[in-house]
Formats: sequence, structure tokens, C-alpha cells
Amino acid sequence: MNNHLHLSVAAIGFFSTLAAAALALAQPIGDAAPSRLILEHYPFSKSDAGLEVAVDAAVDVAAAPWTASDVETGLAMGGYDPVSYFHEGAPMPGDPKYEAVFHGSTFRFASEEHFRMFIADPERFAPAFGGYDVKALAVGALEPAAPLDWAIVNDRLVLGLHRDDRLDDQQGDRLDESAMIRLAEEKWRAVDDYHRSDFFHAHQRGPAECGRSPAVLSCALRASFGVE
Repeated sequence: MNNHLHLSVAAIGFFSTLAAAALALAQPIGDAAPSRLILEHYPFSKSDAGLEVAVDAAVDVAAAPWTASDVETGLAMGGYDPVSYFHEGAPMPGDPKYEAVFHGSTFRFASEEHFRMFIADPERFAPAFGGYDVKALAVGALEPAAPLDWAIVNDRLVLGLHRDDRLDDQQGDRLDESAMIRLAEEKWRAVDDYHRSDFFHAHQRGPAECGRSPAVLSCALRASFGVE
């Protein structure tokens, strides 16, 4: 018998997220049954024109950091299964039957097992730095990462990085992996701070020269760090 399951949970805060995960884990999915779990509500909707506010005053916007995804579909990581990087040692295409919305982006999974693992601990399996390219972020740019360019570093999925990658900093010095990630972490904090600011939530724009588009964060980040 096919079970047609459609889970839509607007989780506000930590306990609501746990309740949503518990609800999904408690019910069988079945091979032919579609599954879509919203782990937390994201207070923005994307459109071709850029970003627009979805009115939801009850949601803590600080709980929704920016995540790289397709502007039109909201699909993260090109549809690849984030759990597969850890448990298969390679990226696997996700199945539309198994989807979870986390931090505003839709993640797909190759199997019910991977789907359940993700919803039990999404912070572990979701890519670091919102799925942006770590090398670009280290020098002050926000660029969606290629999902086939990856490494597991300190038990986190880092996209845009291979183990043999090295990067020249702005002074021409060579950066090793740890230095690159440290720089990316510094830049990512700036992205989070800007993205969560009252100004951004009210206007969806950065400095006037940045305009109004999904690229505004990259523009604002470059302005913050003096990157041309």
C-alpha cells in the first residue's frame, strides 16, 4: 500500500524543529511515497526579480541564515544528496521523493535512510558556509559552489575545496587549507551579520551601489572588506 505523506512543519525555534523531525521519523515513507519536510520556516520568498519579504512576524529571522540555492527552484547543491558525501564517500543525485527544506533551501536525498539521517541532525549534514564556494568566500566573494568540488573537513562538508587546493591571498602569499577556511569563517560571519540585520530584512538591499538582487550580499560583502 502506498503511503502518500506530505509533511509541512513551520518550526519556530529549537523545540519545534525537534518535534518536526520526530514526526517524520515516526511515520513510514515507502518506496513510492513522496516526502517533503520543512524543518524550519524561512521568512523570505525568492523571485526572478530578486528577494521579497514574506510577512511572518512570528518567526525569529536570526534563525534563518543565507543558503546557496537555485533562484528559481530553491534547490540546494544542484539536487545532490548532502548525506551521501559522508556515508558513500561521493556525491549522489537526490530523489525528488525525499526532500527537506532547511534554512530556506530544498535538499534532496538518494534514499529514505539518508533523508531520515538529515532530518535528525541537519546542522551536521548541511554544507558549511551555506553551500557557497569556500575559496571565493575566503577572498570576499559569494559564489555558489559546484557540488562535485568538495572535501570533508573537521566532519563538515565544505564545497568548492579539494584536499590539494591552495589559494593566493591578496598579498600573493600561499594559503593552506586551514588558513583558507579560517578566512572563509571570518567572511561568513560578516555575511550572517549583514543578512540578519534589520536594514536587510526591511529593504533587501545593501549599499545603494549594490542594487536589489540576490547578488546584493556578494556586493555588500565586497564593500565591507574592500574587495574590488
